[in-house]
Amino acid sequence: MYDLEAVPRKDYKATYEQFGWELVGKMASVYIWRKDYDGERPESFTDTESLKQRGSRVIRAISFSFYLFLLAAVGLTVGLVLFFDGLTTEQKIQYAVGMLLAYGFTVYLGMVMRSVSRTKEY
Repeated sequence: MYDLEAVPRKDYKATYEQFGWELVGKMASVYIWRKDYDGERPESFTDTESLKQRGSRVIRAISFSFYLFLLAAVGLTVGLVLFFDGLTTEQKIQYAVGMLLAYGFTVYLGMVMRSVSRTKEY
């Protein structure tokens, strides 16, 4: 199970461990937990408020990246338009590739945000 927790409470780890979850690892502000089970898959977020909070945290994190890539794509586009005549063919290709990648990531992150917002379980 993943949990996006930028600023965890003091008892964050202890609370999960108390309920039998084992911390597998942490990357940036994402914690990965696991728990042995038979039958139905365990879920740590069972009440409506916890589900809302988790969904909001995920959307905020994806939104930050979305806007960052959008800003980069627009910046590259403006740079290409403003300096087009002064650039070599190689530089124009580099700008174009950077723009396409930035717009591609922006579209992908937009689709992920839409998917996450549609599948919130509350």
